[in-house]
Amino acid sequence: MKVRIKQIVQELFYDDEIEVVDVLIRGSARNRIIEILVDRDGGVLLDDCAKLSRKLADHLELLESELGLDKYRLEVSSPGLTRPLKTRRDFKRNIQRRVKIEWKQEGRTQSLEGRIIDAEEMQVKIELKKSTAAIPYEDIEKAVIQIDWNC
Repeated sequence: MKVRIKQIVQELFYDDEIEVVDVLIRGSARNRIIEILVDRDGGVLLDDCAKLSRKLADHLELLESELGLDKYRLEVSSPGLTRPLKTRRDFKRNIQRRVKIEWKQEGRTQSLEGRIIDAEEMQVKIELKKSTAAIPYEDIEKAVIQIDWNC
């Protein structure tokens, strides 16, 4: 269901240059909440979320009829500063920001902190203190932006 909701919403928001980052479904069948997390180059403001929510409300019948949804509350929001980076586009949007990455290598979890210097097709490049690291996206388990207090 999440994948189809994401596809439907992405098609509706395509002209707005919005990326649907994630769809979260929580709550019980009688109190279901569907949260649509969106982002775009330059970020998403509260006014953007309100506009997108209204646009989505105009197309709710599509969600309801295709997915058999009955009672639910829909929320559109920005994923926030500390949300995990998941896609190449996420990494590209955050070039020059500090990130903490955990990834699997030879069956063991590795971790590093550094600055994103490139988001290539298959891997992200991270600048460390004295070197660089290239980590394939498929190996990344978690990547979160770190607040740089030294700005």
